[in-house]
Amino acid sequence: MTMPIELPDLDDIDYDELISGAVAALPGYGSDWTDYNPSDPGIAVLEMLAWLTEMLVYRSNRIQPESYRAFLQLLTGYGESALRDLQAVSGDEAALAGPHDPSAGEPLQTVREVLQLLRRRYRAVTVTDYERLALSTFPQTHAADAIASADGGSIARLVCLPEVNAAAGGGEAAPEAQPGAISLVVLPQATDSAPWSQPSADLADALSAFFEDRRIVTTTVCVAGPRFVALQVAATLYIDSDFRAPEVLERARRVLFEYLHPLHGGADRGGWPFGRTVRGSDLTVRLAAVPGVAFVEGASVNGGDSVVLADDQLPQMAPSDFDPAAMVLQGVLGQQGSRWVAWMPDTEVE
Repeated sequence: MTMPIELPDLDDIDYDELISGAVAALPGYGSDWTDYNPSDPGIAVLEMLAWLTEMLVYRSNRIQPESYRAFLQLLTGYGESALRDLQAVSGDEAALAGPHDPSAGEPLQTVREVLQLLRRRYRAVTVTDYERLALSTFPQTHAADAIASADGGSIARLVCLPEVNAAAGGGEAAPEAQPGAISLVVLPQATDSAPWSQPSADLADALSAFFEDRRIVTTTVCVAGPRFVALQVAATLYIDSDFRAPEVLERARRVLFEYLHPLHGGADRGGWPFGRTVRGSDLTVRLAAVPGVAFVEGASVNGGDSVVLADDQLPQMAPSDFDPAAMVLQGVLGQQGSRWVAWMPDTEVE
């Protein structure tokens, strides 16, 4: 339960108290002043000053709407570029007046608007701040609109890596450790058939400029693209006799391509996670679920059981990068004399 903050009563002294206090203090400043009657010019000056003081105390206890709005503008403290971005948001927030153009209504309404504004994510401090701002707020800015139609000009996925500079080495070089640096590894929108692309220079520049007003002053923001690791997958597929081997193999290639896809791969179809290890056992499970595959043997990735990816890496595997060995059943499964034989593309097994 929240308790309201009680404001102090600043109007706690009146005119008579001010006059009596001032007159009582006069003997301490000199003994020559002995006439304290209202007709005395000095007393007249004291009365005038007491009247002015009492009026100021009264006003200080009654903050005017203009003062409330001025204080609330100081509370937000956003720069002009940030105000333009804040006004670009969609939905109900777009109806809120920015802090440089406060509501002309009562102070209570202005307070409500500023509190809603302050609760909106703006400053980039944590990794989550950077990722959410880049994926939700940045695409609604004018700069993002200007480059969205170009190749590599819009963000599909992004991961934020603290304390490293992913752009320092460039290309295939691993990120360098750098205290105070934040790296945004951006996977841009691309075609489904060739999703292994890099963000454009315009996108990198716009994203860096977007965080310039939002970052902590000691933070360096770096924008880079993912490093892609080429994969070669090998496995032996045992194909049911009710299915044609070429069709099953084509489905198997497509299943692995979709599973390792950077845009919509992975178990949740949200794209293969950055830095997640590619294990042969996971690929075996996927291949075994392909219609027509009886079971799978010897699944390997780049000649081993798994390939470990760094935090800024994603797998790169086209359907042609999986060329499995196929075994087909000769005879009837479970009957004497039946056996598995290697299937050759130019040979049909009866």
